[in-house]
Amino acid sequence: KYVGNEVEIMPVVKANAYGHGVIEICNVLSKCNIKGFCVALLSEVIYMRNNNIKSEILHLGSLEYKFDSILLDKKLILTINSNDDILFLNKIGKIHNHQFNVHIKVDTGMTRLGVLSDDIDIIKDSLSKSKFVVAKGIYSQLSSADEDDQSYTDVQRSKFVEISDSFCSAFDTIKFKHLTPSAGLLKNKKNHFNMVRPGLSIYGINNVS
Repeated sequence: KYVGNEVEIMPVVKANAYGHGVIEICNVLSKCNIKGFCVALLSEVIYMRNNNIKSEILHLGSLEYKFDSILLDKKLILTINSNDDILFLNKIGKIHNHQFNVHIKVDTGMTRLGVLSDDIDIIKDSLSKSKFVVAKGIYSQLSSADEDDQSYTDVQRSKFVEISDSFCSAFDTIKFKHLTPSAGLLKNKKNHFNMVRPGLSIYGINNVS
């Protein structure tokens, strides 16, 4: 009710749903019309598939540049953190005639993972040339969303708007923009865009004062 019907909810169920039991949590959420989930590791994707979780899964982690058959899962969405990710997937796509759906992660100030500002043009060029890597979304991660001082979050949001608008203008395949996990979701509706990634709040924890 809080985010509204226009915002897709893709809960984070990494680390065995924060210890609550990923299969049980996914089954309950699926009954609430949740259509997809976020994880950190490919091993988590494999475990979920082996336990009959058939929803879309967004892999938020980095690629290891080695082939695993799970990469060819048609409902798996992979994250692009660098140009090397695109080159790797393009190579695998050619070999297996498989089209990868991806979300581009951009670094707006978290400085953990994500495409750097200096590499944006390279990423755009590689995506435009690839027949096997299709951008379906773009996202970033807030570093200070739970703090009372929201000035840095405002800076990150502004950067994300500028970068995501640029990508959406270049690629009409991009449908989803998402910026925030639980803290930013609860703190400010400006952080919602058209998709959110609630984590701790799914399990009853409010880390926003």
